[in-house]
Amino acid sequence: MSHNWWHPLASTGTKIAPAERAEAAAKILQNLEKGGDIQAKETSYGLTTQLFSESGHRTLMQALLDKASEIHKHDSADLIALLEASQNGHCDVVQALLDKGTDPNVGRTLHGGVTALMVASENGHRDVVRVLLDWGANVHEKDTEGRTALMLAAVNGHRGAVEMLLNKHAEVNAKETKYGVTALIAGALHGHRDVVQALLDAGAEVNAKAGSGTTALFLASESGHRDVVQALLAKGAYVNAKMRDGKTALHKASINGHRDVVNVLLANGAEVDARNNNGVTALMLAAMFGHCDVVRALLTHGAEVNAKDEIGGTALIVAAETGHFDVVRALLADGAEVNATRTNDGVTALMLTAQEGHCHVAQALLAKGAEVNARRMGDHVAALMLAAQEGHWDMVRMLLAEGAEINARRSDGATALMLASSKGHQDVVRLLISNSRVEVNAVMSGGVTALSVTSDARVRSTLVQAGAKP
Repeated sequence: MSHNWWHPLASTGTKIAPAERAEAAAKILQNLEKGGDIQAKETSYGLTTQLFSESGHRTLMQALLDKASEIHKHDSADLIALLEASQNGHCDVVQALLDKGTDPNVGRTLHGGVTALMVASENGHRDVVRVLLDWGANVHEKDTEGRTALMLAAVNGHRGAVEMLLNKHAEVNAKETKYGVTALIAGALHGHRDVVQALLDAGAEVNAKAGSGTTALFLASESGHRDVVQALLAKGAYVNAKMRDGKTALHKASINGHRDVVNVLLANGAEVDARNNNGVTALMLAAMFGHCDVVRALLTHGAEVNAKDEIGGTALIVAAETGHFDVVRALLADGAEVNATRTNDGVTALMLTAQEGHCHVAQALLAKGAEVNARRMGDHVAALMLAAQEGHWDMVRMLLAEGAEINARRSDGATALMLASSKGHQDVVRLLISNSRVEVNAVMSGGVTALSVTSDARVRSTLVQAGAKP
């Protein structure tokens, strides 16, 4: 579900620059006082009502209205005037228009179905909301996107407007058209605690679902609004409810590193090892994004440190790949299996961190007994090969010092030296050939050697000096 469902209501007319308003208003009023025609170009009713409504000039608006006859012929202009005045909070102008017979619900069939009550509620103009409601504004009207005044007030955190609308029996569980968002979901998304409480007290359905199975609790958790999360849980929000992808509120909070929300959810019965549709737990997500404080909180509450997703990935594997050193240390201290392998490809945490060049992480893994010569399934690639291919000099040196087999071969016969040569990593090539055990003339399938596989002149020169044969 997009978080932009509530985009602000469109402007109701062509805005007139503030610096031009006073001069234009004075000229128009002067012309009217001289008996000017209300339909004349320089005193066009629509333009003039918009100008006075934006400016909030009740006196000028009253003069215009007194000059106008058959006001019912100006429905479109009245709409613009009433919307502009309501949007800008000019209560006196709104009152003047209503006194002269403007329909408070004008707009239901024009301008996207937007009404004055909607724009006043969206902008939190309580005095205008009160006047419009007193004049019979329909609290249940929806724009063409299905949004009500209550939703618009809620999403913008205007508690006063929300309470006025609820007192007029606004439908608290109405849903907008595209995503099925309710006022409660909108208010929760943006952390408006007072609004959320007012809606809950008025009977808002706490577990109402919008697109993808989203509830107010999911969005509040995802955004880190602890107070809102607490209010929702107190009203019976399902703490272990799942979205269509299987994520829970705990997943959402963990992804974004909201430790306080994570603790609140766990204290209220959140299942610490709940899995999404891919078998991923909150611990894996927190580890992936480097949220060490959340990782520790989950582990303290009993999260399974060696849980595996559907492809055998663990929290340690994803943390090592993304280079989150503190997370890796926390997981290892809690008993993470350092040589765990993904079931689909046999990859280990050391292989992934070697490929990415995260030396500190590799040191931590090796200190805990990571197997330096473990091989990937299928192609038999080892950590040294991955580091050499990516040009990680420090990593290559570390792995060699830890006993990595310098001449280990991939399933096609390629060695670390060949892989470094093919990518033009001269510094790594030099490091490898400085080792007396390296086989500089090793041959892979197709008769390819480290010398033949490279087009880099510097690498070729280095290899020839080391005894490589054409």
